[in-house]
Amino acid sequence: MVASRAVLEQLDVVTQALSEAYRKTQCLHEGNPDPNGSFDEIRDYLKWLWERWEEMRSVMRVDLGIESSVDD
Repeated sequence: MVASRAVLEQLDVVTQALSEAYRKTQCLHEGNPDPNGSFDEIRDYLKWLWERWEEMRSVMRVDLGIESSVDD
């Protein structure tokens, strides 16, 4: 299966965001948080990431011709 450009772009955004979320979490865990790496800021970032995840799923569904699912 080949992914469309729109799907690949969404995957790149989510992949980079997941990597950044992991990095921020690890820095906090190690006691060396980023300037914007408090627990609350990481929680907010993860909420933002969840929205990107939902957008990615939407783009994938459109690409596959699936309008919606029961799980939405």
